[in-house]
Amino acid sequence: MYKVLILAVFLSISAVSATFWTPCGGSATTHYVFSNVCNDERCSVVRGQSFIANTTISFAAAHPRLNIRVRTVWLGITITLPLFPPHDDGCNGLFLNGQLVGCPTQVGPRYQWVLESQIPANVPAMQNIRVFTELLDDNDNLISCSSLIADVV
Repeated sequence: MYKVLILAVFLSISAVSATFWTPCGGSATTHYVFSNVCNDERCSVVRGQSFIANTTISFAAAHPRLNIRVRTVWLGITITLPLFPPHDDGCNGLFLNGQLVGCPTQVGPRYQWVLESQIPANVPAMQNIRVFTELLDDNDNLISCSSLIADVV
């Protein structure tokens, strides 16, 4: 009986801690990612429509510029999704205390970064793919990375 109770507690903790996103590197700390099209396990994005995500992030260094790269690997091929102005510049979606502040970033405060990415209509339908959203400096050094599981329909 004791083993069954321990197993039940473990499974409930595992279920609660399941999330559609994970941090995947960089010097910044990603605290939380939210999107209306995501549940605890995955995101469901529609080709030809926008994907909007709100990320809570803290920076370990000041950055005068934040470039964005959104990519996935499908059938062994890396696909980088195109980003269009003004959504190709991470500074354009950087908020502090509810106000758009842009760059340069400061060390310490928790920023809200709003990513908006148009999902191209010609992207093939895919299920259970890992998508990487990255913030880079001007030398393409990784500042922050969040990966998420998505279905593209």
